Amino acid sequence: MSVELSNRGEGPASNGELHDDVSEGNLDTKRLLTPRRRQTGGYEEIAMDIGRPSPDGTALLLESMSHEIMRLRVATGGLAIFAVLATFVAIGLAITRWDASAPPPVGRSPCFDNSIYQDYGPIAKQIISVATSGPSFGDEIHKRLEKLCFTFGPRFSGTDALNSAIDWVAEEMTLDGLEKVHKEAVANISNWKRNEEWVYMLQPRLLELPMLGLGGSVAGNVQGQLIAVADWDELHLRADEVAGKIVLFNVPFTTYSETVQYRYRGAIEAGRLGAIGALLRSVSSFSMGNPHTGATRYEEGTQPIPFAAIAVEAADLIQGLLGTGQAVEVHLQMTAQTEAPAQAFNVMGQVTGGMTPDEVVVLGGHIDSWDVGLGAMDDGAGLLVCWHAVRLIHTLGLRPRRTIRVVGWANEEQGRVNGVLGADVYAAKHRDERHVLAIESDSGAFNPLGFTYLGPDSALRTMQALSGTLLGALNATQVVNGTGTGADVLPMYETQGTPALELLTDATRYFWYHHSVADTPDKMDPDELARCAATLAVIAYTVADLEQPLYIPR
Repeated sequence: MSVELSNRGEGPASNGELHDDVSEGNLDTKRLLTPRRRQTGGYEEIAMDIGRPSPDGTALLLESMSHEIMRLRVATGGLAIFAVLATFVAIGLAITRWDASAPPPVGRSPCFDNSIYQDYGPIAKQIISVATSGPSFGDEIHKRLEKLCFTFGPRFSGTDALNSAIDWVAEEMTLDGLEKVHKEAVANISNWKRNEEWVYMLQPRLLELPMLGLGGSVAGNVQGQLIAVADWDELHLRADEVAGKIVLFNVPFTTYSETVQYRYRGAIEAGRLGAIGALLRSVSSFSMGNPHTGATRYEEGTQPIPFAAIAVEAADLIQGLLGTGQAVEVHLQMTAQTEAPAQAFNVMGQVTGGMTPDEVVVLGGHIDSWDVGLGAMDDGAGLLVCWHAVRLIHTLGLRPRRTIRVVGWANEEQGRVNGVLGADVYAAKHRDERHVLAIESDSGAFNPLGFTYLGPDSALRTMQALSGTLLGALNATQVVNGTGTGADVLPMYETQGTPALELLTDATRYFWYHHSVADTPDKMDPDELARCAATLAVIAYTVADLEQPLYIPR
């Protein structure tokens, strides 16, 4: 994954205060912010929306009942206790008995729209019920994820494994009954090879450090003293110390969009100052000794130097040694090489629209992965929940006005950094089609919370109404504006102005596994996969079937 999503940062710890969530579309929602941090929004958030069915909401309703009863017991005596208890029991029954075919309860969401409820409530309920009422749907997705990962291994750009996996996806989409299944060539993709690599600390003692070369790095065999810096400012303040040394960017994880800049530009900035090599504290919010890779880049006019990521623990060790006044010497060996550009394919299938098939809702994830781990979370699961959302629409016999297309995009991981982004090729090839919405799942298919949004305000209001009206049963009603979007839907926003969504999930653990050997299928939960697919299916179908298009592409 190589996108910027600022909502993945961690916020400061809380003492469990009750706060107002004032994000657009959830102005009246109360959220309990607990001390355990999460990646999305900075906290673990437990929704307390009155009038929305939720196991968590029921538990919190009972908790709020006990607090309110204790307060009134002191103030007014036992009669008030009975009245409050009766009121809360009535509300609780309303929550658990929601029926999309019945008149909507009052006060469900500030974005609730009765006409949307009447038109699409029953279909949304059907989709959600089929996807989540039993284990089979989620298990099917998870078994297919295991098949993808275990059969083909890492799906790195420029490898036969990637193209074999693409062929398999096309075959499976055809078996699922999707229409117009085909591949589209993506030429000139990255073809970087890792080969042998290692880094040893030589002084003050001999120790091999866990490392992974960064994608696109040049080869090198360098040995020298190490200087550690915490940010760009410290690098430039100590510029006269850099020449002839190896620079360690020991930058603690804040948000991905902030911290990843050191991976993108570390070799450039250190090379300008005469460094002979560079190391990076892995871009990770949690570590158990596993380094994390990712793409890096160089610029014309600067000397390219070898650049590798080391485990968080290794970076902390070096910082501790330097802090005690000891000199640290390291030996970095990398034999990486960039070969002639390769070819891969975007792979896709669809449910063709029944009235305006040239208007398209597209959703998908990227089929490629890094060469370590198995690419289960990033982004095998993302592709599969989009694929199974479209498969579910087909299985239920739903035929929307517009076409719904699922795409497995190629070469996202190195994309515009080192090569051609498959999504750029898709946007150019399909520029004559009118994409009314583009959706990506590349934040880990964990428990869905809603979507991030990039696009015009008019479509934003519609998306907030759709999510607030139809996704309450999944607690996936958030539509967060202005926090960025995924790399694979960005080209359609740039070329057609198409509104772009990224599935927003509880990504607490995302950067534990991201771009590392730990990205394997066991990290994904079948029930969460099913909930993600249901969320995507409801929104994709509804937008594809609206009487008026969500957006008219420019």
